Amino acid sequence: MLTKEWFSDAEIAGLKAPGMATTARRVRELADREGWRKAEREGTWWRKRAGRGAGVEYHWSFLPPAVQAAIFAAFQAPVSSEQAPATAQAISNATFADFFMRQSQKKKDTAQRRLEILQMVDALILAGQHATVACQMVAPSVGQHWKTLWNWRSNIRVCRDDERIAALVPEHRGCSRTAECSVEAWDFFTGFYLRLSQPSFAYSYRETAAAAKKHGWTVPSDQTIRRRVDRLPKPVVVLGREGEDGLHKLFPALKRDRNVFRALEAVNADGHRFDVMCEWPDGYRGRPMMCAFQDIYSGMILSYRVDRTENADLVRLAFGDLIETFGIPQSCYLDNGRAFASKWLTGGMTHRHRFKIKAEEPAGIMKILGIEVHWANPYRGQSKPIERAFGGLSETVSRDPRLEGAYTGKNTTAKPANYGSRVIPIAEFETVLADRMIEHNERIGRDTDACRGKLSFKQAFEASFAQTEVRVAAPFQRQFWLLAAEGVLVGSRDGAIEFYGNRFWHADLHGFMGKRVVVRFDPQQLHDGLYVYETNGKWLCHAPVIEAVGFNDTSAARDHARDQRHFNKMHRESLKLVRRMTPEQVGEAMAKAERAEAMEQPKVVRLISGAPTGRRSNLAELPEQDPAEIADLAAMRPYYDALERERGHLRIVPNDDD
Repeated sequence: MLTKEWFSDAEIAGLKAPGMATTARRVRELADREGWRKAEREGTWWRKRAGRGAGVEYHWSFLPPAVQAAIFAAFQAPVSSEQAPATAQAISNATFADFFMRQSQKKKDTAQRRLEILQMVDALILAGQHATVACQMVAPSVGQHWKTLWNWRSNIRVCRDDERIAALVPEHRGCSRTAECSVEAWDFFTGFYLRLSQPSFAYSYRETAAAAKKHGWTVPSDQTIRRRVDRLPKPVVVLGREGEDGLHKLFPALKRDRNVFRALEAVNADGHRFDVMCEWPDGYRGRPMMCAFQDIYSGMILSYRVDRTENADLVRLAFGDLIETFGIPQSCYLDNGRAFASKWLTGGMTHRHRFKIKAEEPAGIMKILGIEVHWANPYRGQSKPIERAFGGLSETVSRDPRLEGAYTGKNTTAKPANYGSRVIPIAEFETVLADRMIEHNERIGRDTDACRGKLSFKQAFEASFAQTEVRVAAPFQRQFWLLAAEGVLVGSRDGAIEFYGNRFWHADLHGFMGKRVVVRFDPQQLHDGLYVYETNGKWLCHAPVIEAVGFNDTSAARDHARDQRHFNKMHRESLKLVRRMTPEQVGEAMAKAERAEAMEQPKVVRLISGAPTGRRSNLAELPEQDPAEIADLAAMRPYYDALERERGHLRIVPNDDD
């Protein structure tokens, strides 16, 4: 290891490395020519010196090979005698090998050719020739001047044999100078270009050039600006122009192994709207919404229900079908939509991030049954595999020949030629969906970890399900998923419960007047009464309805996204460093020059004050003065005195009512 990694101009000159300048001024000139102190290289190639004094210092890993060799010779950390040779060789090999591998193939070939030439010189020296004579003898045959060969030998004088090829890499880096661009102009361009409205590069450059002309900024050509944009980090540009949704696409997806589960150990659920126009018995027309539960291990769809919208009742009934048919899963992956995160299903669970969590709220179905809930990202197939299953079902169901003419297309711009020619009854659609769901689960050759390209989803599920210990719900627990739950107050006057415009009463409620209880009910069969429990889940009674009025069913349908808190926070901060002007500030800068031109300052200023009726104002007697002549407060004293005299003429007339 090195005892020092950063070196100033004077320290580099003091190393007296072969081919390197020996004064601090010459080192600074070399740094200017080769672009060591470019803004984008700050922190890696160079940094400002700490402490008192000005200047910068450079990291040893980006200095020329000859300087690096001198640094290793002077600043290598001491180690034990046993480890010294191996440690020094490992550090040196790693440093020179990394430097050599970062060079272009052309430079690598040049270094190899130089090494072969110097080997010819070394052979003559071993034969007894002087080094100078050896260089002079080899130079004509290789088309080089003998002093060039001498300089090459000087560069590798302190290098070992395995380090020579890296030290012989050409040090020229091509043209490193760039056209001048004002900081204000670059800030204006990035603020204009890195916006979610995604203005074109040409439009952004034209506006920047126009603003630069008004403000006197220096702007290089559009190609220079384009190269500067290309050097910006890709995630920063995407975040500025496409937002965090575009940034998500740049982050590699996480491959998840489903073999860590067994059948029915973990399930996931989501809703999907089919692109088929259907009609319900009451005349309502729309595209049906399906809520389905899928086994994560096998990929088999375990249960599903269809309704007009994605609501808590739809999810609850589909979840009940899953439990009645197969059993109670151990964990469930849901998105944070209103239907899945409703209190009927997940009430009492923390980290729901949906609705206000109260200590007295009733426990949801999944909490009562001991199911662990995980909140997944919406619209992410990596978080919920069922979304990939919906992709296949959308093709096979929506475009089934039995539904021909009712297919609406996946968006408004992809409508089929026979769009709107037919509307399918919802019962007929459910028949087609049932057939396609069976085909989906029983199709052979699924390419998943459980199916291995040979089995179907159903076969993989049944093979694992036969060896799985399944929890089965008791008969009385059926009401948990057939009925919804909410916390309500018992009337403090007569013990009646007013709920959705209806009144429910039982004699056992007298002991809970004015207290909060939990009721379970069927939203579509509310007249059947309420099942009343204490807030701790203890059964109280069944309260029949004594007065009923109309009520509405509840519904909700929207997903909620969760943030890649860290990769995003990092690029949000990066965007702030690049885009230092907001769109509002850009707009103000564009209009600032125009406002300045429109506003003209008056050359002569005169104070004017109206005098009382019948009296002559003393202000009119004051001469006109140029504001430039009024240098201080004393020069304004005549104006203030005249104003005070004017105020002295004003009288306060009392009101007749006073």
